[in-house]
Amino acid sequence: MNHSLLDYLLMARQSALEGFAREFQGRQTRLESGYLTTGLLVLACIVVAVWLLSRVLDRFDGRRPVDSPIMLFFALCKAHRLAWSEWWLLWRVARDQQLRDPARLFLEAERLNPAHLGPALRVKEAQLESLAGRLFDGMAG
Repeated sequence: MNHSLLDYLLMARQSALEGFAREFQGRQTRLESGYLTTGLLVLACIVVAVWLLSRVLDRFDGRRPVDSPIMLFFALCKAHRLAWSEWWLLWRVARDQQLRDPARLFLEAERLNPAHLGPALRVKEAQLESLAGRLFDGMAG
C-alpha cells in the first residue's frame, strides 16, 4: 500500500472532527427506548431526592419554636455567646440543683451563688461569679 505525498498532505489537512464524523457515516444512529426510560427514571429519582431533602431541611431551619427545656437551654447559651466550657459548667449546675428546666439559670441569678452549690462545684466559684456577672450585668437586685 503505497501512499503518495499528495495523500499524506490531504490526510494532514483533515481535522480530527472530520475523521470522527466519517466514522459514523453510514451507521444508523437512533435513540433506543431503554436509554430514554433509564434517563427519565434517573431524572425522576433526582427530583424526588431533592424534594425530600428540602422537606427535611424545612423541619430544621430554625423557624420552629424551641419546645423542650434542654433545647431552650442550649438556645440561650448560644444567644449569650457562651463558650462550650461555660455551657458545660451551667449544665452541671442545673444537674447539681436537680432542675427540670435548666434555662432557669438564666432567670434566677441566685442559682449561681456558690452557697447553693454542692462541694464539687464550689471549686468553680471564680468561673461561676464571672459567668453570673456577664449574664446578669446591669440587672437590679
